[in-house]
Amino acid sequence: MAPPDPGDAAADAGLPVPECNVLDVLDLPTYFARSYHLELKSSAIFTFGVLFAGVFGDISGGWLSDYLYRRTGSLRIGRNALIGTSLILAAVCIGPVLFIREVNLAALALATGFFFIRAAVSPTWAVCTDIAPAWAGSAGGMLNTGSAISSICAPLAFGFIADLTGNYSTPFSASLCLLLVGAAMCLVMRPDRQVQDVA
Repeated sequence: MAPPDPGDAAADAGLPVPECNVLDVLDLPTYFARSYHLELKSSAIFTFGVLFAGVFGDISGGWLSDYLYRRTGSLRIGRNALIGTSLILAAVCIGPVLFIREVNLAALALATGFFFIRAAVSPTWAVCTDIAPAWAGSAGGMLNTGSAISSICAPLAFGFIADLTGNYSTPFSASLCLLLVGAAMCLVMRPDRQVQDVA
């Protein structure tokens, strides 16, 4: 029995990929150093804070997704609602970075936003198992491939936009758009419909 095309499964599910580095962690030290005129050591401390918040987002998102599913019995609430809400909250938190001129507030906004981005990741991985339980590895591989491709493209786009505008905050506007597109995709994502085996 051949597996269904996991790419089709992810597309059919309307699977958002919040792990797509909308918060480009590779350029955070540069962002802090150039936008706030910090030494590399200081910018590394702020970057650590942002990434550390993401660890708690991963744990919280997975726990909350399971809790909501057990409590409601609805995969759409346990997965879609949590992913969509997390992505919208991430956009709300990261949005002020476009206007904040104080480094501590910017770091707090980015850390909070990254917490919510990462809170969406665990339920997104769970959707792979929900939609293609017999092919969860393949579906997860496709999700990971999308993440890897975006990890390649994000630093290039971030750098291009920053060089073009001369402002290291402006690239975050593209991140905000991607977060909102991912949240909108949650409206059509159907983790409650499994992909059927192909004979």
